[in-house]
Amino acid sequence: MSDVPANHPRALSLELREKIEYYRQLGIVANAGPIAHGRGEAFDYLLGETTPTPVLEDIYTAAALLLEAKYPVISVNGNTAVLAPKSLVSLSRKIPAKLEVNVFYGRTGEREKKIADYLISQGAPEVIGINAEAKVPNLHSARMRVDKNGMALADIVLVSLEDGDRTKALIDWGKKVISIDLNPLSRTAVDATLNICDNVIRALPLLEKAVQDLRTNQQRIKELTAKVNNDYSTARVLRFLNYRLRNLATIKNEFSILEATEKHINFINSLTKSVIEEGYFYPQSDEFNTADYMRSKLNSESTYVNVLLARNNPCGFIDGDVRDDHKFYLNHLAIDKRYRGFGGGKILLEKVEKLAVIKDCQKIVVKIFTNCHAAQALFLKSGYTIEGFIDCIKEKHNLIVMVKKVIL
Repeated sequence: MSDVPANHPRALSLELREKIEYYRQLGIVANAGPIAHGRGEAFDYLLGETTPTPVLEDIYTAAALLLEAKYPVISVNGNTAVLAPKSLVSLSRKIPAKLEVNVFYGRTGEREKKIADYLISQGAPEVIGINAEAKVPNLHSARMRVDKNGMALADIVLVSLEDGDRTKALIDWGKKVISIDLNPLSRTAVDATLNICDNVIRALPLLEKAVQDLRTNQQRIKELTAKVNNDYSTARVLRFLNYRLRNLATIKNEFSILEATEKHINFINSLTKSVIEEGYFYPQSDEFNTADYMRSKLNSESTYVNVLLARNNPCGFIDGDVRDDHKFYLNHLAIDKRYRGFGGGKILLEKVEKLAVIKDCQKIVVKIFTNCHAAQALFLKSGYTIEGFIDCIKEKHNLIVMVKKVIL
């Protein structure tokens, strides 16, 4: 279907655009579908075409809400069906939840059937919503018609690429709504019980993984559902966008790295404390977060501490040590959250590899909390593999052990 070269830097984006247009011509996507897709892609550019760190937490909260529900339903329109059919089917099985077609344009029964048939061709055992007769109160668009065995009975509805009128109407009808919307200021995102500000092609697989991770952890499900706050989630996304855009304008290609000295001790200890509070580092005894302890690390011949700078301002650090087993143990890699997402992590990892080569290490070893999804993605992308897991009885999350062979 596509003539886009596989190595084109925008290959995936171009293929998705062509897919939307192709299925528009087949009557599955509405004529307005390409416009809606382009609007979402513009917001994805602002996010850096990656799932923001705070949104990863929202995805786990959404998974908890879906698992807690008695009658969850996934609402599907043309764009969503075309962009992520297999993810929709797989997620609906994992929860489990019904798939229901609900569209704004061309609500004649014919288009709904085309969408349903397409999802069934992708593995869905059943898709409802064709010729639906139940009605959402106080909604006057074609979306008001819902299946009497689907959204009419649902206690929670997952909607993607949605119009805000129905989201609010469903909420007023007594239902919870989880939305997936790249625009954090849309009516849908603002009115939803919880919005996932992410691209649907990334969000659905992550949501499925979260469902799988939480399924047997009833205590964690209760903790997550007890603190749902969409205003707070939206504010975090807006802060992420603010930091990202501000820093793109000031620090692009201006990262540097140098060996830490005593003047960096307060910064390192402060950032360590901040990351511990975020839940991404082990809590440390007070003796390990003192100037004297960090000074002893700086003076050790087997420990290496480096600081990442953005326009000469400290914004991250690494510390690791070389042991008798010819391995480089990366103890900490941390970046101030205002500077994350701009390539600083990659620069720090490149420094780690250089240090490992200089010291004739055979492997680099790092341990990461299972909730540090962004860090896991960074290490996997950089060639690390998962070697095992460590149970942390006193902590909320366990540790993943990741390694990378050093090419000397």
